[in-house]
Amino acid sequence: PKPTLYGIFVAVLDSRTSAICRSLAGKYGLYPTLPQPPLHWHCRSSISPYYKNIDGKTSEQIGDKPLSTDYYDWIVKQPKVIQQQALGVAKTELLRKGVLKIEQFYSRNFTTFTLDELKEKYKEVAKSLQ
Repeated sequence: PKPTLYGIFVAVLDSRTSAICRSLAGKYGLYPTLPQPPLHWHCRSSISPYYKNIDGKTSEQIGDKPLSTDYYDWIVKQPKVIQQQALGVAKTELLRKGVLKIEQFYSRNFTTFTLDELKEKYKEVAKSLQ
């Protein structure tokens, strides 16, 4: 039988990660169906092999999805200074105080909401910033 090639989208996660690469970070599937980098000017992303299943091997033997490939997981684990670079000072405070979850800072297409948009969307934001 012909082996099936799976891939995982690997994005460089930092304060400069583009919206499209943030949205794809950690996504995996059949290699030909994944978006193929570069996706934009100065794209730093890539596709790596993802071993979904190999006969006779366990996931511990072949490895699995890397632990921190999702942008949401990555940003909440960063020091305050990195969060401020990516989100801004006010949004970092909202995140660290638990007013909003990181997922609430982004739209469906993974663009970042402005502070004014967050105030309109979530009443608790306006209250906590007064």
